[in-house]
Amino acid sequence: KIMAAGTHTHRWLVCIDGSDVSLKSWRMAKRFISHRPGEDNEVVVMHVHDPSTKVPAHLTPEHLQHDFEPKLHKLKSDYQAQSRDAPPLQGRFLSQPSVPGSGKTGARNEILKYAEDVLHPELIFIGSFGQGGQKLDCLGTLTDGLVKCSKGSVAVIKHTAPVPVWEEGTTYVAAIDGSPTSLEAAQMIAKIGRPLDKLICVQVCLAETEEQQNIFETLRSMLSNTRMYGGVQIKYNCVIVPSMEVAAVGDALCTYARTAEADYLVSGSVGLSGVKRLHTDPDSLGSVSAYLSFRSRCHNIIYKPQR
Repeated sequence: KIMAAGTHTHRWLVCIDGSDVSLKSWRMAKRFISHRPGEDNEVVVMHVHDPSTKVPAHLTPEHLQHDFEPKLHKLKSDYQAQSRDAPPLQGRFLSQPSVPGSGKTGARNEILKYAEDVLHPELIFIGSFGQGGQKLDCLGTLTDGLVKCSKGSVAVIKHTAPVPVWEEGTTYVAAIDGSPTSLEAAQMIAKIGRPLDKLICVQVCLAETEEQQNIFETLRSMLSNTRMYGGVQIKYNCVIVPSMEVAAVGDALCTYARTAEADYLVSGSVGLSGVKRLHTDPDSLGSVSAYLSFRSRCHNIIYKPQR
């Protein structure tokens, strides 16, 4: 007997090109795909590539699909084993359409078109780099473009960070500044997290005042029904800095995340100073979020409000 479909479907898009960090994206995405009563899951693995670049045989769409079909089959089997009465996990492999001469911009646009017009994923997973190589303090061309232009939230998987041990849960550090996007980013993690996971909500400020406490109270109210979702363990903290310049705030968050052994550093796409820009430039990315996506050594989630 199979139960009726749930009231909400979590959709996940995983971008792969055969590189080690893109395969890590797949492993990280799997951690989010678990059965919850009343909810369904759908995952799409999309092979992305620059059509103008010739790739070796083991990185062609046909080879990668042959490699990923058994992975998807096992994921579906493991998912069904969590609850025999649950609707089956929906999962498939897609190859990005080849548009001759379109280059990496064309590859990015094909991902965005599929995400925005067809799948509407809760998160897009992509490696910080693809086949082009790995460096510190910057992102690959395709990843950078996707982070800036995507209308949906993006998880940037770093080659500098490990995959968390399943039995130990996942630690998230969420950057909070009182803006709607930062509060909603924390709420998203509370919704999709597991009981073993930890969510540490952090405000960076010149001094801890009543304003910071009011922001945390607002967030506590938003998360008061967290037990209805994953039951994530939630903590709140303030970090005092001598300056509120972008680099000072970003470095403080990166240092805190490293000290807390965070797996993900979570931020809203824009902070308080960028809220007004959302009306005229809905795809804008705030300076702190952009800084974190480059400089943090742990994985990043950049939350973008649903429109």
